[in-house]
Amino acid sequence: MIELYFIIIMMIAAALAAVSLPGLLSSVIALGVAGQALLLVYIFLQAPDLAVAHLVVEIIVVAVLIRATMKRDAVSAGQPKNYLPVSLGAVFAGIFIYGGYLAASEISPFGEPLMKVSGIYIRNCLNDVYACNVISAVLLDYRIMDTMVLVAAVFCGAISVYAVLRKSEIAGKEDKGE
Repeated sequence: MIELYFIIIMMIAAALAAVSLPGLLSSVIALGVAGQALLLVYIFLQAPDLAVAHLVVEIIVVAVLIRATMKRDAVSAGQPKNYLPVSLGAVFAGIFIYGGYLAASEISPFGEPLMKVSGIYIRNCLNDVYACNVISAVLLDYRIMDTMVLVAAVFCGAISVYAVLRKSEIAGKEDKGE
């Protein structure tokens, strides 16, 4: 359980770094580290469905945000380099790899069930939910809160990408004098 607290502290530190770093690109990368720490939390809490969905959304959102900030946060080659973000990124990458190793060591061997609850879902699906499809019953009845939070995360990601792209579009029009 100490690993989970360590990952949560790392996530908070990355979020604070995202707010306090001067460059927009550095902030986006720190935000991506915070998101990947949340992915490790999902793995430790044995929610692989949320972890996979979060990974897909995180990759897409961070890639689009990096692409949008590359136009706005251009750094010239003549400026002196600041090695603090690179060293912090290396430290966070090492912590992330170590946390991934710890999470992978906690996974049960292939073929053994992770939880006993899944058998209850399969046995009682027809009587509790009156659904013939077990996957739909689990997603829409037993785990409706997880599904709702996942849909909200996708919506928030889409809105944030739209806001950044719209802001960069407005800044581009102001630069052109339109």
